[in-house]
Amino acid sequence: MLRYKAKVLIVALCLSFVSAACIPTIAMQSKFDPSEHRPYIGAGPNSVQGQAFLTQRDGKIVTCAGKDVLLVPATTFFREVITNFNNRFRRTETAEKIDPVFKPMIKRSQCDVQGNFLFQKIPNGKWFVLASATPPNDLLDRTMVREIALPEQTTQVLLTQKDLPPYVSMMEDYESILNSYFQ
Repeated sequence: MLRYKAKVLIVALCLSFVSAACIPTIAMQSKFDPSEHRPYIGAGPNSVQGQAFLTQRDGKIVTCAGKDVLLVPATTFFREVITNFNNRFRRTETAEKIDPVFKPMIKRSQCDVQGNFLFQKIPNGKWFVLASATPPNDLLDRTMVREIALPEQTTQVLLTQKDLPPYVSMMEDYESILNSYFQ
């Protein structure tokens, strides 16, 4: 019983403090290529309209109400960041910092009460959509991730349980990781 309590305490401390000792890191293999990311900076002809929600075991729906939704370029660099994050590596380390001129390529929207969100004037290309919901009695957000391609039109996206990564991930972690790459 004492061993069990010790394990619970260790897990609780890791979750509470999210310390570097509890969070594995991995070195980035991909370099940030400005030419690959430049097309994602400006405005474009596309809209992304969607909804994000989770269905609980009792059948009740939990939406992303009031939470941020991110649209991140599905480039080689960000694909590695998200893949590493989704495979238990919370932090990916890179020696390089990204010029802040590229920061606008990460788009933000917010979910309404029904879990609907909208992005407008988005450039063509492949994108990751990230949205989260927090089920009642859960300590952590559940972040859903889906890759989409924008071919000059309005794209509909529905994020659900099937878009959850294999490990628990929190939207705040995604945002802090993405922000840490900029100078």
